[in-house]
Amino acid sequence: MTTQTDAVSASSSLTPHEQEQSARYRAEIAASRAAEARDAAVSAAPTTTDEQISALSLEAAAAGDLAQVELCAAALDGDEAARSRCAAVIAHAAAQVE
Repeated sequence: MTTQTDAVSASSSLTPHEQEQSARYRAEIAASRAAEARDAAVSAAPTTTDEQISALSLEAAAAGDLAQVELCAAALDGDEAARSRCAAVIAHAAAQVE
């Protein structure tokens, strides 16, 4: 197991260019791991149906939340980012009920 002290002493023997490459590589690994975790969470999440999004849109309209109504419309038109945000709202609401 590498300790923080070992990592510091190893990095001090690197040239500035090698240190920069190492930092960039660590950042790429972190980004890759974050993307993998996000993808796993999305694939594990239950699919949000058009009916659920339509119901959310109706509830939002009744509450006067026009921004949510527009987001739901975009989701129903195929905007995946909007669909993901609607799914998050639906999941949050479901968690509040449980």
